[in-house]
Amino acid sequence: DLPLRLQADYLTSTAQTEQVELPDGSHLMLGSHSAISTEFAADHRRIRLLRGEIYVEAFHDTTRPLTIQAGEAEVTVVGTKFSVSKGDDSVTVAVREGRVRFADAAGETSLLQAGHWQQLRSLRLQPMNLDGGERQMAWVNGRLSFQDAPLAEVIDTLRRYYPAPILLLNKSAAHQRVSGNYQVDDPVAIAQALSTVTSAQLTRLPGGILIIR
Repeated sequence: DLPLRLQADYLTSTAQTEQVELPDGSHLMLGSHSAISTEFAADHRRIRLLRGEIYVEAFHDTTRPLTIQAGEAEVTVVGTKFSVSKGDDSVTVAVREGRVRFADAAGETSLLQAGHWQQLRSLRLQPMNLDGGERQMAWVNGRLSFQDAPLAEVIDTLRRYYPAPILLLNKSAAHQRVSGNYQVDDPVAIAQALSTVTSAQLTRLPGGILIIR
């Protein structure tokens, strides 16, 4: 983590969240195992999501739109409430209030409104979802909520809340789509429930390592 720590202005460890007040008066919640760097000047406001997820309540300033960069994705807002989550091969944006412009590296853009959410995968914007945005922000309230999501994607999120490795070795189960809504304070119970619904086997090794096969 040393290179990331040198870049980050704020970062959290596993199962930790942090409330941050930014220099412009915006407020954000930094999710578990997440990191950001910030840059605020007279003519711009910029946040880089280096890892994990953030929930932002942006201060309204039409002269300095707030830009969030997450890998190859860029999110631009004037004043609104929204979340951005960065995975290994995806960026997810969900809007609670106001409007958000979501752009990929090729210049394709979407305009998301309250309740909408959208993902960037393999460097391209995916179709916009017109409802379910609140589900993408469930982590703000200490929950992990997902609907028809690949097990591999859910396990990737679950790793932010569990201090030991979670190894998903069942390729068939990894592609199965699952739904659920859980408190994140018991990651082992979540892993067990997901293993059961995908007909996989969960093994817990010394040191807390979880293997799903």
